[in-house]
Amino acid sequence: MKMSESQKKEAMQAVFKQLELKLAKHVGNTMLRDREDVLQDVNAKIIEKAYAIFDEEPLGFFEYIEKEILKEELVL
Repeated sequence: MKMSESQKKEAMQAVFKQLELKLAKHVGNTMLRDREDVLQDVNAKIIEKAYAIFDEEPLGFFEYIEKEILKEELVL
């Protein structure tokens, strides 16, 4: 089941809220003139990856089993 746009926005806000302090801490380690650019780049990457994750469909039971069996066969 795919998420609606409002659910995606809410989830995105939750992600940013969770990462806000960590981002501020790590961006604070960069040079002052580069902080805003770095923060924008990181935020863009977070949005890009989050929307990719939100749009993924989870594997069904048999798809998961098939994937795990194939992975074990490849390792052997």
